[in-house]
Amino acid sequence: MKKIITAINIIIAIYLFGLANLFFWGSVLGLFGVLMGGKDINLWPLIINVIFAPFIIYGSIMFFRKTKAKYLYGLIILGIIWLEFQAYRLFFVTQGRLDKTDLSNILFFGIPFLIILFAQYLDRRITNQEKINGIDKTISIPIGILITVLAAAIIGGAILAYQYWWIPKTSVSTPTSTETPSTNLTSTSTSDETADWQTYRNEECGFEIKYPKEFYLKVGEYVKYSEGIILTSEEYTCDPTILGERIANISDNPNHVFTTQDIDPNEKIDLDIIIYDSEGKSIDSMIKSEEERIIIGGEVAARKIHDESLIFPTVTTYFIRDNIVYMLRGASGSKEYFDQNRGLMEKIENTFKFLD
Repeated sequence: MKKIITAINIIIAIYLFGLANLFFWGSVLGLFGVLMGGKDINLWPLIINVIFAPFIIYGSIMFFRKTKAKYLYGLIILGIIWLEFQAYRLFFVTQGRLDKTDLSNILFFGIPFLIILFAQYLDRRITNQEKINGIDKTISIPIGILITVLAAAIIGGAILAYQYWWIPKTSVSTPTSTETPSTNLTSTSTSDETADWQTYRNEECGFEIKYPKEFYLKVGEYVKYSEGIILTSEEYTCDPTILGERIANISDNPNHVFTTQDIDPNEKIDLDIIIYDSEGKSIDSMIKSEEERIIIGGEVAARKIHDESLIFPTVTTYFIRDNIVYMLRGASGSKEYFDQNRGLMEKIENTFKFLD
């Protein structure tokens, strides 16, 4: 049994070591991007990760030491740093709002830590049992392990249910979330609602699209996605042979990707207009069975909802004209805000039309 407990400790130590390294080096790359002039990057979370991650790395290394004192020292380090990290995110990232807290960190760090604690309890109990002459109570140890696994599964399931089922369900009761997403360009209600919207017209690419007057527009930014960081440049041409050229971004937040600290990063809408070469493909060959067929700009289009995504749930609409794929991609910082504003994002997409 002690060998099993030792194996559990080693496996979790390796897991925490790898996860902490991922946090650390990912944040270092993010800080390097800031030094190189990267825009729209929230600096403080990167700094906090760089500070906390080495302690988690050091604490996990302690599990490989043979002495009990050093093992316990590593365990204490892990516990303190994890609690401090959670407290920081709760009070400084989500401003104390539990419904905005990313509970996935509890799954990644908290449950393995609880398993380690229970493994230590079992180790002490086995040691005490070995001192009892003629009495074998080790039969309760496998039962204890089973209870721990079941408890971890229940806690993890409860967290996922709260984060991705209960919160979205409660948000449906708000007035904005009860809108029926529009999929018909000829809808008179959509026309009336967009009468006072602003219009973005692109003569070079030959299209226009409307958006609410309180929204912000950024044009001519070519964007590359890497590790969740968006780097932009001012170079711009309407060349569809460039894969994923971003023509324009429409947003309800002036900092359209990563927000400043005084704005909740989860409460934002982004809609990108992206074009690229279809490489001879037809829309029928691109549409998958789970996607909805609609009409956009007089062309048959496909619409796909990616609301099961852990980050940045999206509604993507794409269609082909003259061997060019036009992709309209609406996204939000959280599933709750996405559910509330999905209808609005689809209304914006539905105003897209070609100039000829």
